[in-house]
Amino acid sequence: MLKIDRTQSGAAGLVVEEDEKEYQQNEVEEEREKVQETLTMLESTNQNFTTCYKGGLQQVAPAFGIVGFIRFLESYYIILITKRKPVANIGGHILYKIEDTAMHCLSAPTGRPAHPDESKYIKIFQNVDLSSSFYFSYSYDVTHSLQFQMRTSGGPMPPSCLRFIWNEYLLENLEGFVHSRWILHIICGFMSQISE
Repeated sequence: MLKIDRTQSGAAGLVVEEDEKEYQQNEVEEEREKVQETLTMLESTNQNFTTCYKGGLQQVAPAFGIVGFIRFLESYYIILITKRKPVANIGGHILYKIEDTAMHCLSAPTGRPAHPDESKYIKIFQNVDLSSSFYFSYSYDVTHSLQFQMRTSGGPMPPSCLRFIWNEYLLENLEGFVHSRWILHIICGFMSQISE
């Protein structure tokens, strides 16, 4: 679980923390009451102010991954992968094409009018069609060729070896602060696999 502090996501920067506890299937039932208590507390706390989404605790969008975070003039936004399509399978690793994304405001309301150019920058960013030629995998490094990976298959590659990461800047608030399972490196290009 990621905790994003919406009260600090303005000029002070984005604060993202991870609940490092990994829940196993048998623990889910045992912890269900504690999780429900936490969700109820969040619901009541969020009801006390108007948020970007009417307050309260609401599911914004089902998501398959985080593209990253971006800040324009005032607010931080999270970009989520909301639709994906499998396009290849390399050695049991599934590679996906991004079919759709959603961008959501993370900043708590300030009570003052938004900067007049904020919406202009949002529109400019949204001109990048992330559903056209962007790919990722949960378990395969799409930033390198198969040949390179076969040469270095002895273990994980150091971060300095990663390349062709389209969303590298958007991940700056996560890299080094959360477990790598939250990090999805996305490439812009083309992927296809034909079965004979």
